[in-house]
Amino acid sequence: MKKSTIRLLGAAAVISVAALGLTACGAGGTSSSSSTGSAVDGKGKTLDVLVGANAQHADALRAWQAKIAAALKKQTGADIKFETFASANDELTKIQTSVVSGQGPDVYTIGTTFTPTAYSTGAFVKLDSAMWDKVGGKSRFVPATLGISGPDSKDQIGIPFASRPYVLAYNTDMFKAAGLTKPASTWDGLLAQAKKLTGNGAYGFATGYADGYTPWKYAWTFANDYGTPLVSGKKANLDSPAVKKGMEAYFGWLTKDKVVNPAAAGWKDTDAAANFAAGKSAMMLMTTASAATTFDASPIKGHYAFAVMPTVPPGRAAHPPSRSRRPRSSRATTSSSRRTRRTRTWRPRTSSSSRARTSSSTTTRTSATSRPTRLRRRRSSQPTRSWPPSSTPAPTPRARRSPVPGATSSSR
Repeated sequence: MKKSTIRLLGAAAVISVAALGLTACGAGGTSSSSSTGSAVDGKGKTLDVLVGANAQHADALRAWQAKIAAALKKQTGADIKFETFASANDELTKIQTSVVSGQGPDVYTIGTTFTPTAYSTGAFVKLDSAMWDKVGGKSRFVPATLGISGPDSKDQIGIPFASRPYVLAYNTDMFKAAGLTKPASTWDGLLAQAKKLTGNGAYGFATGYADGYTPWKYAWTFANDYGTPLVSGKKANLDSPAVKKGMEAYFGWLTKDKVVNPAAAGWKDTDAAANFAAGKSAMMLMTTASAATTFDASPIKGHYAFAVMPTVPPGRAAHPPSRSRRPRSSRATTSSSRRTRRTRTWRPRTSSSSRARTSSSTTTRTSATSRPTRLRRRRSSQPTRSWPPSSTPAPTPRARRSPVPGATSSSR
């Protein structure tokens, strides 16, 4: 575990070094770095980096920031200034104000939902082959994670750096006491187990019904599992029978099956995690391995395990015929609804004239509803382009741990 963390922290530092070189080049100045890997002279320079705030694991975030700052200082002589955003609205505001003013962060570390918004402004730098070489080349990344870095392979503005598949956590002691060995591979089977685990003040499932993200995870997951994607091209199938059946099952756990604490109607994901960590629920659904930081600091330390989420939808014993029959390992780790992704993007420091040009080209950004990755901003105005594309490449099975232990919903 330590080796993995150190390696990813090192990768983050490498990307920050590249950002320093890219920012200098983008600003029209000279830089001693090149695609051949020569050293960057960052003495007297400061890299401004935007990251998501993490109130639940503030100490871990500060430690990560200090380690990255020390690594960059040692390698380049440059300093890092970290800025944070606390919510999706704050995140969008940071992008909008920096695009209009031409000032703000050099590196944006944000969820991929806003990538189309950032791309549509024309203010972020497209990464060419030389720039990709500075971070080790595209081959070092899982191909599917590049699918949200831009509208196509030639127009990419974000570099992936973390991807965590959604899993479920279960209390091994409660499972053993109920005569169960592991979570079922179908949602009906999992519900049957949850009913068996409910009683004496404990519940089978813990989930946050009032969370701003969690209900959408289930809508997306169940729609896909039933063989009807939540989004087809430019159409959102919110009123499809698949979504209806999925949501009936999801809310039915609370209202009909009674396998969720009634208080969960007002829970966020952090509340659900706390309930599971207290040993009051047998399973925590739609979590990530980064939750281990919370669980290991609770009474269930050493008494829980992670498992893949079921992929057979409620009311079915097998996948619908129309569903693509990928290997289970692929389905369990690659559904877009089951992974969180974060990327890095850059913007160069701009002159006053280019800021004026940029501000005039931002009228389309507020119409987009998705989130950016780490982007670099262009100096000159660019024509806006329609995005996201009508279809997104299916992810391939592989997950990367977050360099920040315990990262929570800000990365969704």
